Amino acid sequence: DGNAEKPSISINSEGQIGVSFYDSTYDNLKFALDTGVGWETETLQSIGDIGSFNAIGHGPTGLFGISYYDATSQSLNFIGPSLSPWQIAVEILDGNTNSGVYLDLKAVGNELHLVYFSDSFNDLKYMSNPSGSWQTADVSTSGDIGRYCSLAIDSHGHYSTSYYNSDASS
Repeated sequence: DGNAEKPSISINSEGQIGVSFYDSTYDNLKFALDTGVGWETETLQSIGDIGSFNAIGHGPTGLFGISYYDATSQSLNFIGPSLSPWQIAVEILDGNTNSGVYLDLKAVGNELHLVYFSDSFNDLKYMSNPSGSWQTADVSTSGDIGRYCSLAIDSHGHYSTSYYNSDASS
C-alpha cells in the first residue's frame, strides 16, 4: 500500500538487503528487509511528514541505520541501528530549519558518514560518528552549495562528495 518514492539501498556483510523509502501516500518513512523468502516492510515513522529525503547504511554488525529529513519539524534525524523491528529512539542530528533536504549516508567499519545540505545556511555539511557521538564539519560554506549531494568513501577512509552548486554560472 502507498507509493514508494526516493528509495535508498544497502547490503550488509551477511548479504541482507535493506531499503529505506518514503511512502508519499501516507507521508511515512518505511524500511523493507529482504528475508530471503520475501520482503518484510515496516513503517518507522508515521507522525507528520517523515522521510521525504532518506539514506540507509549499515555498520560492521550488519545492523541498518537511516538518516532522514523530517518535514514536520524541518530537521535532519537518524534512526537505528537495527535489523527489524525498529525499537531505537530517534536522534535529531541537525535541528536548523530544513537541514537534510538532500543527504547521503555511508558506513565504513564502525563509523557512519553523512553529507547533507543545510537549507538554513545554503551549506554542504559532513557528519560522522567515530566515537559513537556525531561530529559535524562544514564542507562548503561559500554560496548556495550542496543540493543533490552524494558521498563515496575509499578503503583508506577518505571521502569524496559530489553536489550541485547553485551559484555556478555554467
